[in-house]
Amino acid sequence: APASGEISLVSEPSTDKKIVLAFDEANKMYAFSAEGRLLWKKQISGAPLGEVQSFTYAKGKQHHLLFNSKSHLYALDFAGNVLAGFPVRLQSEATNSLCYALEGGTGEGRIFVSASDKRTYAFDMKGNEVRSWDKPRSLDFVTRPVQHFAAGNMDYVVITDASDEVRVLNWEGNQRISSNGNINKSQNADFYLNKTNSKGVLISTNKEGKLLYISGSGLTSTTDFGNYSANHFFLYSDFDQNRSNDFIYLDGKNIQIFDRFRKVLFTHAFKNEILTQPVFYPVSRGRQLLCVVDESAEEVYLIDEKGRMSISSGL
Repeated sequence: APASGEISLVSEPSTDKKIVLAFDEANKMYAFSAEGRLLWKKQISGAPLGEVQSFTYAKGKQHHLLFNSKSHLYALDFAGNVLAGFPVRLQSEATNSLCYALEGGTGEGRIFVSASDKRTYAFDMKGNEVRSWDKPRSLDFVTRPVQHFAAGNMDYVVITDASDEVRVLNWEGNQRISSNGNINKSQNADFYLNKTNSKGVLISTNKEGKLLYISGSGLTSTTDFGNYSANHFFLYSDFDQNRSNDFIYLDGKNIQIFDRFRKVLFTHAFKNEILTQPVFYPVSRGRQLLCVVDESAEEVYLIDEKGRMSISSGL
């Protein structure tokens, strides 16, 4: 049947070779080798939401594949066998793709998924619903994946709903940070764990494009990196590969990248407005390229750590 959903690339644990995972409209899941050989296929219930995630369990000795449809939560081994306790039938239809998280203190694995009843659920790695999780209810549907950050023994579970209301919770689903509605986060900016300074625990951007810091007590502060529209994209990653995260703004046709001292590392004007969030793609151990997609021109740009276009006119 015709292909459906996203293509996922995962590394086979024993060889580190890439495996290609794909789905079709008949709800079959396929695994292909790097050479294009069909390894196995599996019938599932419903189309997947988002990419397939690979994860390790039992102190790194077990390697599995994890994804969800609207109705079920799946965990498989790399041979395509469904794990005991899975698939899990969800009480309400999922509205986002799952988040797999490890608790900062114990390393306990947990799966978070939000549903059409506007609650976010947590499951353990045996497919059981976590009873200690408070099942927080959002004001609107949650369509983006839940985010999780571990800083020492502190866990931050961040839920952002479709109205951009943000809740920062602990491992039990109770309020970790009280924002009092003051987090005016940009729609196209995720949260990140702040690794630059001590101004806040979490970092993002607000609708005016200012860098937004959120402290553990809920206080917010900003840093000005220029003027941007409310639809700008923001990434926080080590662009120049110097072990210090940089600030990447993409707004309309223009991309600007700053280091921690607000020095400009790279600027470029694309031919068309960029409508898809850029991503960093690993090309070798310890090295990544910034990937920007121009949907109007159907071109891909790959930018290295020196700001050089790997393909100057787009692929």
